[in-house]
Amino acid sequence: MDRDTLNNILEEKVAASLEQHKHSMLEEMSKIFEKISENSASKVTNLLSTNVPTFKRKSNEEQFKYNAKVSCILEEADMLMQNSKIDESRRKIAEGDVLFLSIVIFVKF
Repeated sequence: MDRDTLNNILEEKVAASLEQHKHSMLEEMSKIFEKISENSASKVTNLLSTNVPTFKRKSNEEQFKYNAKVSCILEEADMLMQNSKIDESRRKIAEGDVLFLSIVIFVKF
């Protein structure tokens, strides 16, 4: 093998390695951006749900806040289902279910 052939092979290997590295970095960046967008979306819904109207009874205000919290969790689960993240959405649904069951115990019939 002459020097030119070795240089061509080396250039091809370096170019392939750089392309693979670039592709893996882009995948990691897209995962990071996806996590950031998910977190910011849930924070925005939390901020919107903090605007509580005034009620005559304190218990009605507490019920409204609690319902908003359950609704927010279920919206996050729905968003995770749309992104095909089944395990995380199951966890959010279970969290909402626990909240729902605890309010049923809290409210006396």
